[in-house]
Amino acid sequence: MILEKMKISQKIMKKIIILMLLFCIPYSYSQNQIKLTSKRNKDNSVDIHFSKDMPGTYCIYLNFSNYENTLTPKRKFIVEDYNGFLYSLKPIDRTKFINYTYSYNYKRGIPNPKTDTAFVYLLPFRNNSPVEVRFLNNLGAKYFDKEEPKNWKAFQFICHKADTICSVRKGIVIRVVDNFSIDTTKVFSYSSSRNLIMIEHPDGTFARYEGFDNKNIFVKQGDIVLPNQALGTLIQYDKSGVYQLRFAIDYLTENRSDDKEKQRSSYDYLDPYFQTTEGVQKLALRKTYITKTSDDLIIKELSRKDQKKRQKN
Repeated sequence: MILEKMKISQKIMKKIIILMLLFCIPYSYSQNQIKLTSKRNKDNSVDIHFSKDMPGTYCIYLNFSNYENTLTPKRKFIVEDYNGFLYSLKPIDRTKFINYTYSYNYKRGIPNPKTDTAFVYLLPFRNNSPVEVRFLNNLGAKYFDKEEPKNWKAFQFICHKADTICSVRKGIVIRVVDNFSIDTTKVFSYSSSRNLIMIEHPDGTFARYEGFDNKNIFVKQGDIVLPNQALGTLIQYDKSGVYQLRFAIDYLTENRSDDKEKQRSSYDYLDPYFQTTEGVQKLALRKTYITKTSDDLIIKELSRKDQKKRQKN
């Protein structure tokens, strides 16, 4: 009996170790990031306003459980500003109040954005930097019976020094986590306690960079970054001495169901084309690439104001 328990324990420990080797990109954030307020007007209409404390684009869903004396309300809204007007309920009978009850939820991003799958990205390092590429598995799908995100693709770039990480294209910094110190006295198969930067691109995609030294992050939330702009430096992952950047690009999607109750949203992933010294290509597993920056790729997304900023920097 004791031997059987030991065998079971060994199997469980082995599985835990395997799980720690996998990578899952969470999109957890407080439900207080967006707040809605309602105001009744003298004409019996109702105005709904929003405010949010995070930069970037969000999709807000209004879920009305009941409404009287007004037409079927609009359900979905895209917001970019920190605050503003969202929607107005108009009374059918202007002499009576509108009665309503609603809840709301939101997702980061624009559902089903028009992404350019042929867009060429820069590798997230300084020019002429050698990096080894590995792919990361999705933990939820492999071990917790969750549906794997469509076209799942996440990268692990392996380095052997504290390289500078650079933006792969133009965007706005929507999230910075810089409160983790790294323990280099132990070896970790995987740790979720890592400093990270998230950037929203003009086409509605998001890039997530993870593995920064919390004392060497050069950007803050709300900053506009240009292609190949320095974001921060990597920090040693653990006692092994290896440095690694975990990286992925994704975007918000919705299924196109006529039944609004059955509509679901998720995040799909890109397997991008990257510029390398070997040309433009998709990255291969366990291959080492040399990064190459291209003025053509950098300038194509820049406005005149951006170009002046780049020259100044």
